[in-house]
Formats: sequence, C-alpha cells, structure tokens
Amino acid sequence: MSRGERAEARDSTALGKCSTIVDSQVHIWPTNPDQSSRPFGHKIWLTERMLLLRMARAGVDQVVLVSSLSDTTGNRTSSEAARRHPDKFMVMGRLDLRRPRGVAALAEHLKRNSLVGYRFAFFGRDRSLLVDGSCDWFWSAAERLGLPVMVFADGMCSHLARVAERHPGLRLAIDHLNLCPWIRDEDIAPLLAQTLALARHPNVSVKASGLPCHVTEQYPYPGLRDHIERVVDHFGPDRTFWGSDLSRLPCSYEEAVAVFRHHLDFLDPTDLALVMGVGVSRWLGSRTDAIAG
Repeated sequence: MSRGERAEARDSTALGKCSTIVDSQVHIWPTNPDQSSRPFGHKIWLTERMLLLRMARAGVDQVVLVSSLSDTTGNRTSSEAARRHPDKFMVMGRLDLRRPRGVAALAEHLKRNSLVGYRFAFFGRDRSLLVDGSCDWFWSAAERLGLPVMVFADGMCSHLARVAERHPGLRLAIDHLNLCPWIRDEDIAPLLAQTLALARHPNVSVKASGLPCHVTEQYPYPGLRDHIERVVDHFGPDRTFWGSDLSRLPCSYEEAVAVFRHHLDFLDPTDLALVMGVGVSRWLGSRTDAIAG
C-alpha cells in the first residue's frame, strides 16, 4: 500500500471505527486427550472451551483455527468449533496434497468441512512436494477458486517465490515469518531476510505469528521490535497479519496481544488496526465490520 493509499485509508470511517482483533493462527485439539497427541513444542493442550475463555480475557474477537497435524480427527475438531461459533472461528484446513482433486471436488471438500481455505506445513518428507511438482495441481486449483492458502516451509523461500510467480492470482500467507521453531535471537535476521525477499510478490502476505517463541528475553520482548518493523516496511501493514500460535507461547494471551498493541511505536492507529485484524479479515474475505458489530 502506497503512502497515498494509507492516507486515504485513515479517512475511512469504517476502518476508523474498527477495533476488531483477529488472531491469524491457533491450534485446538479434541477435549478427550486419547484422541490425539500434542505435538512437540506446544505447551498447552488447548481445547475449544479453553480458547473461548482466553479470547474473552485477552479481548480477541475472532480466531483463524489451523487444523493441527497431530489431531487425528483431521479437520473435524476445528470445523465443529466454527459451526458452533461462526462469529468467533474460521478454519484453514488440512488436505492430502498427494491425492489430486479437480476444482469441483476441492470446492466440495471446503464446503463439507466448513473451511475458508487451506494451510500446509512442509515438514519431513512433505518438503519434496514443493520441489518435484507434486502439488502443482493444487496451486492451479486454488488460484482458480480464489482460495486463501497459508504455508510454512522454512528454508524454502525460493520455492515459495516460484509458486507465487507462476500463480499471481494465488493468495499465499507465510506462517511465522517462515522461521523454523528452534531459531532464536541473533539467528532471526539472516533467515528473516529470505522471507522479506518474498515481499516483491504482491500475492504474498506474512503472518507475524508465534514470535515470542523466537527470543530468550522476557515480555515485552523488545528484541522483536526491529524485526517486526522491517516486516511491515517490506510487506506493508495490510499484508502483515498478527497471530499468536497460542499453544506454543511462553507468555499469556494478553501479553501476546499487548506486544503489538502497546509496544510497537512505529505503527499508527490505522496501521495497527490492519496488522491486528483488518488485514487478515480482508485477505480471508470476511467482513471485519460485521464481526465488530
């Protein structure tokens, strides 16, 4: 977004009134722990009920549920939560990329599971899918359907760049700034530079999610400030989406919100509104003003 466009946005009555907070990533699991196993690195066995209580305390209005790879119910846990609370939850679901589907079948899968789009984490053997063309069918189908797609593929920014370039109508959001889970402190900058290079593709956004996990300092994590400013400078506030990844956090939900709302002095109120919810709501195609009431 240019400076002129941002100035125009400041004059928008609808945007000016919007204070909605939308979290771009949270995992939940079934209430019965026998149905799934919490993955390595997650600190909380987070259920739908627990999340609703934490959202109320932290002032988070809506959450994008990302179906966990360790939830043996697949998309069902998140999808059922969204059906029960459509004003609180949207779901980015899982899909087996090794089983090609036509556009009609993909649209039916979305509808049947109450999904707004898909999220893929390219771990282990799945990393080859980005290299050997096995999931090219999906990028084409998602582009035709206008689907939002979230991806995590640390160390594979060049492959994501090729996808974005070949499919300019494909809406991609890169999870966790594409930082692998064990990256900390001074190791952030060189890897972040690879992610920032993706900003030249207008169809690529980033999720500034789970960031407190990447520093050894305590709240309010002052070492994150300059990194986040670089991200916003490159992608703009409209393509930078705050997210918690709550089950992994070393801090409370309230603190995760406050890091962005109260400790990033370079964000003016309009830019902050974009980062904290307006941007991801627009990207997903939902109506932020309707959520805010």
